[in-house]
Amino acid sequence: MDMADIVLNVHPDLSREERVRLEQDLRDYAGVISIHFSEEHPHLLKAVYDPDVTSSADLLVHIGERGVEAMKIG
Repeated sequence: MDMADIVLNVHPDLSREERVRLEQDLRDYAGVISIHFSEEHPHLLKAVYDPDVTSSADLLVHIGERGVEAMKIG
């Protein structure tokens, strides 16, 4: 299995509860291997995923469908 990772900048006004729900939701998304928000910078979300199953663009669409603003930063 190949792995890719990306850091996403999520809207900084997201509450802790909303971040936890988003992490839980993304853990169940096909191809996601690891997902977590930064403790130091809670608006940064790191995703590790299998690029044969999903893509960073797919993850952004999925996040947006949950009403959360996010953009790729690395």
